[in-house]
Amino acid sequence: MSPSLAGRLCHSRTRHPAAAALIAAIGAVGLGAALADAQCVTYTMTQTAGSIVPGTADSNDHCDDCTVLIALPFPVTFFGATYNSVNAGSNGFLDFTTSHSGLYSNGCLPDASGFGPAIFPHWDDLRTDTVYPGMGIFTSTSGTAPNRIFNIEWRTVYYANSAQTANFEVRFYEGLDGFDLVYGNDDLNASSATIGVQSTGTGPFTQFSCNTASTASGMVLHFDCIPPVVPTGLAAANPSTVGQNSATLFTVAVTPAANPTSSGLAVTADFTTIGGSASQAFHDDGTHGDATAGDHTFSLSYVVPMTAAVGSKSIPFTVSDAEGRSSDGTIFLNVTPPCSGPDVTVFDLIDVANYGASGNISAFAVGTNACNPGCQPVSWIASTNQHPVVAQNMYRLMNGRFEQVGQSWLKHTFASTNSGGCGSCQQPPNGGAQLGVGCSDAYGSGLNGSQGGLGPRSQVNATTGAYPYPFTAPAVTDTTIDRRLQVYTTDVTPAQNPGARYFVECHYVTADDAAVNNGLNNATYREVTASTLLNSSPSFASGSHWRSPGIQAWKDADAAVTLLPADYDVGGITARFLVAAKATDNGNGTWHYEYAIQNLNSDRSGGSFTVPTPAGVAISNIGFHAPFSHSGEPYSNAPWTSAHSGGVLTFATDNYAANANANALRWGTLYTFRFDASTAPSTGSVSIGLFKPGSPSSLAVSGIPVPSAACAPDFNQNGTLEVADIFAFLNAWFSGDPRADFNGINGLEVADIFAFLNAWFAGC
Repeated sequence: MSPSLAGRLCHSRTRHPAAAALIAAIGAVGLGAALADAQCVTYTMTQTAGSIVPGTADSNDHCDDCTVLIALPFPVTFFGATYNSVNAGSNGFLDFTTSHSGLYSNGCLPDASGFGPAIFPHWDDLRTDTVYPGMGIFTSTSGTAPNRIFNIEWRTVYYANSAQTANFEVRFYEGLDGFDLVYGNDDLNASSATIGVQSTGTGPFTQFSCNTASTASGMVLHFDCIPPVVPTGLAAANPSTVGQNSATLFTVAVTPAANPTSSGLAVTADFTTIGGSASQAFHDDGTHGDATAGDHTFSLSYVVPMTAAVGSKSIPFTVSDAEGRSSDGTIFLNVTPPCSGPDVTVFDLIDVANYGASGNISAFAVGTNACNPGCQPVSWIASTNQHPVVAQNMYRLMNGRFEQVGQSWLKHTFASTNSGGCGSCQQPPNGGAQLGVGCSDAYGSGLNGSQGGLGPRSQVNATTGAYPYPFTAPAVTDTTIDRRLQVYTTDVTPAQNPGARYFVECHYVTADDAAVNNGLNNATYREVTASTLLNSSPSFASGSHWRSPGIQAWKDADAAVTLLPADYDVGGITARFLVAAKATDNGNGTWHYEYAIQNLNSDRSGGSFTVPTPAGVAISNIGFHAPFSHSGEPYSNAPWTSAHSGGVLTFATDNYAANANANALRWGTLYTFRFDASTAPSTGSVSIGLFKPGSPSSLAVSGIPVPSAACAPDFNQNGTLEVADIFAFLNAWFSGDPRADFNGINGLEVADIFAFLNAWFAGC
């Protein structure tokens, strides 16, 4: 196992809880590789006793993380397909179609790491190096045709402790579908291994154990094929993520029923969710995209129309035969807007690390798994400015208030693994220097928190994805918190934030993605369990919200929140702010207004925020919140000031001409604004003033809750002008209530009394 690779993958895979079952359920029909005329839907297991037959022929597999192709002395049938060779991995697996080298970190079945049809006698991090005498993979054949027996024996040491060994064997029988897994001495009894079989990374599969001490010397697991009793189908869409007005190939690999064998097979699917027929026929006649007539793989080439709604689709299908037997399944398809090129997104947030505190600041990092659902590879070239950078943010929702409490510098990516997991991965021509279509690439929190790979946000134009490389930055002086996702410790201490919910977000920015205007879906958020934030490895409270920026968490948590975009064009690229707002009745004649603005990718940034306040509306309890820049970023952390005059409440930072490094609302950050008003909300328009010079100078956002116009002299707001309003006003004026600043000028003064009385006598 390569140390550099180990440092990366330990953050990109998570071991599942231990599980064991004698008979696994038949795998769900869904995405997966087609099976050709398969006569086996899954396997049963029977535990017996026996012993290893020592291998006599050395396969020359002496290594760490490698495979060797072994020729089989007779054809072996596995999940209905027949093979004449198999790839044997030093890490304790047999794969009939794919050669692997680095898959040492096991997962529970089904496992979508890229295996083809595979047997896992003891999938674990093992070694067969010649440095350990006698270790390797050995074979032997006994008997004569047509009753031969072929054994593949592993003699291994554990990577973590070479003093511990594991000896096991796979035994095939000529002419039979069944096979054995035979176990000799194992110092750990498979406590960190996966044992079982699978057809694809999505099933069918049969698992005996996963990370559970389950074997003993002399144990034999006999696997027998279960033939189908109804015709079944294994379905796929290729590609499984497709843009509107683009084609995909649907296939259903049908396994006929037995006793009697199916005749007159047919496949139909309900395409109504993608603009087609409710009984769409598939074909096994060499037409409509079908490759080979009569091979029991039914196909249909289909263009998803522009009218099909964007989103994940579950397309039901039915396999039937002339004998009246049938089964149902589902094809999964993700429909996106028409593809326009490379499109990097954050498919999943995979882990969070807490690096501890320095002074009153705690440092975090968030692991990411990127995905390319576009139609061209994304550039991923290390040591240039042609790779994505990754921003990490944290947000808090408490008492109805949504705030960004921390931000990081930018992780500079360096190589793509082009793994599966987010679609049908198409390996790109430039390998790790690109992220292929449908491929994923994981960076654990250990990499995203590595201080040497974190560069300043201030040097990146998120609208275009442009930045200089190498970046320049002050040296790291605090090895605990510098450059990482920094948060005031008091903001994440549970006792000081009762009832708070926390969300982390990661956002990828890169030039080729931005150039085709695909930069608006690059952020994803996930909720973290509040009580674990001060642990070294905080846990997640829910799944990732793919292509949803942090501000969406407020809307998702509270349906009463209004959330709207504010866009402008930069040479065909959309720059976007997102504005969220909510008004709440305080129960004392006033309303609380809460606004959050996230700058998604605007390089020009936000310099002011304006809310209309009609005449007679009293404003109080004004507040502002922003996350702090740190680690040598040039930006000021001075809070925005507020001014209420002329029928508007304006929040603003210094203007660009006076201070180019003022505390503007930069890309990848969220600022929060709040106040109380004396009137209930109505729907109106707010304005974001852009910080850097250019056109437009501001963005208006309509449909946002703002204070409504008041019948100002109806001071007690009971809907009727009466003398009681005068007394209510005077009581407020003498008590210093800011609502009594009737003319909105210079605070409370005698002129407010005359202005009120004039308005009262004039009526509404």
